[in-house]
Amino acid sequence: MGFLEHVGISTDDATTTAHTDQTSENASGGVHGGLLATMLDSAMGSACRAELDNEDAKVVTVQLSVTYLNGAEPGDDLRADATVKKASKTLCLVDGEVRRVSDELLVAQGQATFAVLHED
Repeated sequence: MGFLEHVGISTDDATTTAHTDQTSENASGGVHGGLLATMLDSAMGSACRAELDNEDAKVVTVQLSVTYLNGAEPGDDLRADATVKKASKTLCLVDGEVRRVSDELLVAQGQATFAVLHED
């Protein structure tokens, strides 16, 4: 079992989804910010790989910034979507956002830079 499966995140192209439950809870009773950051990181990395038009492309996060805007509660279904802003042979810059599926409430937004790895 990989990490994403372990925390309940599914990935499809530049979108990740998660159904949260008590295992997603932080000390205050809301959804843990680390889960939201992981959703963003995964969606944005997938968007980079898709933009590179190379199924074997490997990208690694070199910078990730997350702004938490609204809380989510255990039991919420969440969706993260990502958009590539610029891609080159070495770097990929991406924006993403996490929304609650039931009402499209913006829960978090993020920006990331990914390095594109090339086999030597």
